Amino acid sequence: MLGDATQKLQKLATTAEKLYQRLNELREQVNELRETVEATNEDVERIGREVERNQVVLEAVAEQQGLDVEELVAAAAIDEAETGTRTGADTDGETETASASASDASGGEASGTAGSSAE
Repeated sequence: MLGDATQKLQKLATTAEKLYQRLNELREQVNELRETVEATNEDVERIGREVERNQVVLEAVAEQQGLDVEELVAAAAIDEAETGTRTGADTDGETETASASASDASGGEASGTAGSSAE
């Protein structure tokens, strides 16, 4: 009987040690995940600020060129709705549509550089 109890206690201690190790591993993974999420949030906020600055610059350039930004955005949205080209991963299609709309709105004078600047 004493031998059985000793074996059961040893098995229990081994199981507890394995669970403790696994708990520590999970704790480390959660901490790493938390750090990754925080870094990603910072990146998203930074990118959002960059997009806002770029939008201001783009609107100013469009205004200088005599283009109606709202009209271009509306035309691009209509094109996307009609063709169904926009998907979650299709960012180039958005640039091409906006570039084509800019060309149409300016009488075909757009140089097409808007879509090729930072790819």
